Amino acid sequence: YAWASGNGGSHQDNCDCDGYTESLYTISISSASEQGMSPWYAEHCASTMATTYSSGAYTDQKIVSTDLHNKCTIDHTGTSASAPLAAGIFALALEANPNLTWRDMQHLVAWTSEYSPLKNNPGWQTNKAGLKVNSRFGFGLMNAASMVDLADPNTFVSVPEKVICEVLPSKDFEVTKIASGMKKELTIDTNGCHGKGEEVNYLEHVQVQISVDYNFRGALSINITSPTGMTTSLLNPRKSDKSDVWFQDWKFMSVHNWGENPSGKWKLTV
Repeated sequence: YAWASGNGGSHQDNCDCDGYTESLYTISISSASEQGMSPWYAEHCASTMATTYSSGAYTDQKIVSTDLHNKCTIDHTGTSASAPLAAGIFALALEANPNLTWRDMQHLVAWTSEYSPLKNNPGWQTNKAGLKVNSRFGFGLMNAASMVDLADPNTFVSVPEKVICEVLPSKDFEVTKIASGMKKELTIDTNGCHGKGEEVNYLEHVQVQISVDYNFRGALSINITSPTGMTTSLLNPRKSDKSDVWFQDWKFMSVHNWGENPSGKWKLTV
């Protein structure tokens, strides 16, 4: 499933609060303008996997597409235009190799999306697997030719079975109160479930299931720092989110550590 990451950027909306974007089973797609810049409407989140072109500044071109009433349009915009472009690229890869699994497709996206056309934007990090990643763009601008070439059934080897390693907080973890200006840190030590039958040596998705009760939900920020020292934002403050409804067992998800070994100490900061 290709999923549009959202157009609430001008309101500081955050696609980490979108349950479909956060799902392991979707490929969340953001937008880039024809100038290779992050558009004014784009949302940031650690779960976005890749980017295709769409509208940008007022003078930038928009997307040409079919429209209602047997017409065409030159004005299709937003991530609602980007996600269908990604779906079309996925279809090309599946036409070349109908045996691709949903995880094969995500690996193809991670390894073929391009940093270079978007390099002038801030926020790029390089993880220990050598992948460049950005909360604005995921792994970069999708490249249809590269995906189709890599998907060649004569050479492509499907990824092995998915394994989930679940790590709980230490037994001495206690529920604590937080207030404005306060910071709560939690360290989680893991060996990737070594020797338990669900051993993970190469990460795909990292999920943090968390419950936070706070009277101004939009004031919260949540970061996770991997054993390699890379810090990823799982939640940014959102000034328009004045709800007092809490995050109940919400699964924040990041793809920023794709390909890394999970072993070591992880730090969660609220």
